[in-house]
Amino acid sequence: MNSLDFNGVSLIGNVASISDIKTLPSGKKYKYFDICQNSKYKDKNGEEVENTSFFTVRMFEDQILKYDSMIRKGNWIHLIGRLRNYLTKDNVKKTYITIDSIREMKPKEKIEIFDYDWLNDDSWEDDYGI
Repeated sequence: MNSLDFNGVSLIGNVASISDIKTLPSGKKYKYFDICQNSKYKDKNGEEVENTSFFTVRMFEDQILKYDSMIRKGNWIHLIGRLRNYLTKDNVKKTYITIDSIREMKPKEKIEIFDYDWLNDDSWEDDYGI
């Protein structure tokens, strides 16, 4: 593998919507959820603009068992995963994120963006495969 061929995503955001569990033709179960992120920037006139982005995440059977308790609408989570592409029946290219690990975050109003307290807890090693 070329060192430039890395496919990794790290997102922090709120769970916005959650699908029901569905089944692929192969019989494997999965579900989707969306994470939303709000960002602010100044436009060319110097006015502050708020933008909301939504990212679709797909969980499979073993991940549903492991992470489903964290996936609640409004929960703030940190997700590490990979991007995946597929074509719909209408030949439209779609992208979703598959999960490597999820960590539930503290409420927004009580956390600093560089809060490393969770590093003192040994359980993060299991979450991140270390």
